[in-house]
Amino acid sequence: MSLGSALKKITERRLPNIDDHNELVVNINEILDEVESIERTLAMMRRQDSGGGGWFFAKIGAYSGDGDNKFKYTWTEVEKTDVGYTVGAWSVLDGGRAGTEENGYYARNLTEYGNADTGTLGNGVAVASLVGTFQIKPATSGIVVMMQQVVMTDGDSEYWFSYESGVDGACP
Repeated sequence: MSLGSALKKITERRLPNIDDHNELVVNINEILDEVESIERTLAMMRRQDSGGGGWFFAKIGAYSGDGDNKFKYTWTEVEKTDVGYTVGAWSVLDGGRAGTEENGYYARNLTEYGNADTGTLGNGVAVASLVGTFQIKPATSGIVVMMQQVVMTDGDSEYWFSYESGVDGACP
């Protein structure tokens, strides 16, 4: 369905025989909200189509545990708005994607994929070497990463990035 035919259907559904001016204004505002939603959807589809698989930049937010030495992360799609390493050079993309507690689209770190409570972690550190309070650390909140939208065989999406997890703690 084209945007024009979608607008015509919305208009026909929202504006049949309206005599009250206030009701007309309310209905027009609702139509404009629907148009903005359609535009955001189309923009997201264009980004996905042009990326050939869903690569985009994202800023990592909060994290929570997701198994032994693994984390899941909230994130927000960002765009580059200033040069170099300038503070604030990455801004939230208007209408961009996001992974939140509410929508459950957490991101996961490929480097943490095989992590367990024993063996060697994805960053190459052996768990047995982590003495005292040393432990693997999650990706730093606020870091910008290349994010990949992965569409699984059932049609659902997951979001993955790759970031070398650090290790920190105190000696015994």
